[in-house]
Amino acid sequence: MKIAEKMGEIHSLDIPMSKEPNWLWNCMNRWLKSVAIILKQNNWKNNEKQAQCVREFDFNAESQWLKSMIDKGNYKVFFCHNDLQEGNILFRETDVTSNPTPRSSLNETRPDSSSLNLSDTINANIEDSAKFLHNSSISSSDSLLNCTSEDDLDLIIIDFEYCAYNYRGFDLANHFLEWTFDYSNPAFPFYFHHIHQYPNEEQRNNFIITYLKKLNESDLAYIPTANEVKDVQDEVRLFTLFSHLFWILWSVVNVTSNIEFGYWEYAETRLGEYKKLKEELVRCLKSECP
Repeated sequence: MKIAEKMGEIHSLDIPMSKEPNWLWNCMNRWLKSVAIILKQNNWKNNEKQAQCVREFDFNAESQWLKSMIDKGNYKVFFCHNDLQEGNILFRETDVTSNPTPRSSLNETRPDSSSLNLSDTINANIEDSAKFLHNSSISSSDSLLNCTSEDDLDLIIIDFEYCAYNYRGFDLANHFLEWTFDYSNPAFPFYFHHIHQYPNEEQRNNFIITYLKKLNESDLAYIPTANEVKDVQDEVRLFTLFSHLFWILWSVVNVTSNIEFGYWEYAETRLGEYKKLKEELVRCLKSECP
């Protein structure tokens, strides 16, 4: 619930930068060009199975299909973290005999934005946010990173290199999916995938209700309706596909990285989840099921 409140707090920020949700598309389009070059190479002998699986997947067609799905709806856009996973959520241990010490299972497998060769637009967005933080009353140790209430001083959100205005459904869906990934595996591929740990409907509802209350805290009488919660659940379902596609591309782009991580395996894992979810979603759309 603290994470839900923190997400609502981040989404409430008004950052002086472009409010258009172009970050997601700009990033994926950039990576699509790199992926096309990487997949043409023939030096993936040890990962030929995964490479072939990725080659057979039409990223451009899937991106266009997802874009058409977004165009059919009216999805809210906020300032988003875009990578709210376990390594970026720190819990501060307080000891009365010493200074507070942050504790984290920090995931160091995701390089920073400079090594990812992100587009100039993304880097400009990051610079705009940094300038805003530097020139305003919000400091890096204030409400953007640290929780502001007395009860929440132990929770700190870090690593805003992906931050940008984006569809809020991506932030929510991405966080829920991260419940299923554990990057503490000391052996190859250096992550665990526990699909059974995906939050159930009750857990998602509780998270969404807490999030909506924080987002609308200026209205003291506000209580989320069942329809509002359902609408957010529907957003999460669609943007789960975006999260999978985004990190598949990220993983393939990074197969040449010197960082020890099973990038091909990670891409294959998320590609399999993408295909299953899309098949289920298309089936439901055709039959008009809930």
